[in-house]
Amino acid sequence: MNNTFTLSTKPDLKLTVTGFVHSNAIQGIYELPTSGNVNAALRYGFAQGKAILNLYCNDIFETGQISPRIHFETQNVTNHYSCFRELGVSFTYKFGGYKEKQREKVNTSRFK
Repeated sequence: MNNTFTLSTKPDLKLTVTGFVHSNAIQGIYELPTSGNVNAALRYGFAQGKAILNLYCNDIFETGQISPRIHFETQNVTNHYSCFRELGVSFTYKFGGYKEKQREKVNTSRFK
């Protein structure tokens, strides 16, 4: 799932929500439980679209990590892994003025 909602055009404010779900599965002798996560990001664009401030939170409900189990013959193991919510801020600025260099065409005459 991936959705972007435009909250406002002036100022440029967008909310992005992403998420996924993995159903339970069996992989070899492992039993993999259901897992998934939800991420959200708030994006603010300014300075005529050259600057972007992004506030984000990944794995909001801390459900992205699984605890696989092994129940096979005499083995009875459950692995518990930790998962953590991630909060962050990023800033991007586009300076502009980039001009791609003109390159010579590759000589492919030897391939004929």
